[in-house]
Amino acid sequence: MKKKIIIIAVIIIAIIIAVVVFLRKKTTNNERTVSQNTQTIESGSNSSTNNNNKDVDKNNNVNSKTTNSTKETKFNGLVEDGVFCITGVESDAEEIIVPSQINGVTVGKIKKNAFYNLKCKKIVIPDTVTSIGSCAFLNCIELEEIELGNGITFVGSMAFQSCLKLKSVYFSEGLITIKGNLFYDCGALEEAYIPASATSIEDGLADSKTCPNLVIITPAGSRAEEVAKKEKVPVRNK
Repeated sequence: MKKKIIIIAVIIIAIIIAVVVFLRKKTTNNERTVSQNTQTIESGSNSSTNNNNKDVDKNNNVNSKTTNSTKETKFNGLVEDGVFCITGVESDAEEIIVPSQINGVTVGKIKKNAFYNLKCKKIVIPDTVTSIGSCAFLNCIELEEIELGNGITFVGSMAFQSCLKLKSVYFSEGLITIKGNLFYDCGALEEAYIPASATSIEDGLADSKTCPNLVIITPAGSRAEEVAKKEKVPVRNK
């Protein structure tokens, strides 16, 4: 009888020990699962942070910052057809140099109102830019000098409207299209060179009343000469 009791007691103790061991293993596994989940969440958070640092959103909108002397310039834009299109510029620098690439993407277009109301004195556009949108430099009242790259083929209407201190503008061969009212309210503008390649020029190239000092420099027989004479803007052949 005593032996049976001892045997039963041993069996009960063994069962209790097995249950305790099982419960401990289950608790350890749960802790490991929680730890793994925590690592996954942290990793996802880091991944999100890295993507934000790239300043690229789902709509391909991109922000890029460059430093010019002690001033910082921020170029806002988006990627279209494989090129970076500048849609806005934030800067208090006196000179703004547009890079040929932003975040590894070639800068190809200056969009409408991109430089609107900036107080810079000089802007440099790279050769990679082929298009300048309407009102791109509208109301840049302190702008005195602009260097345009050799790749521009299209310039939108009123691109230089109210650039009160701008003195000269030179377009390179290859320019094709100029929309209306390119030069309006540019009182200090003295000369603008427009090549013979610009064969598609809308009426209203320049306003002789608000640009009283302007002389259009262009080859004889060009479309620019034709439009300028029609609008009574002085022409000098080159």
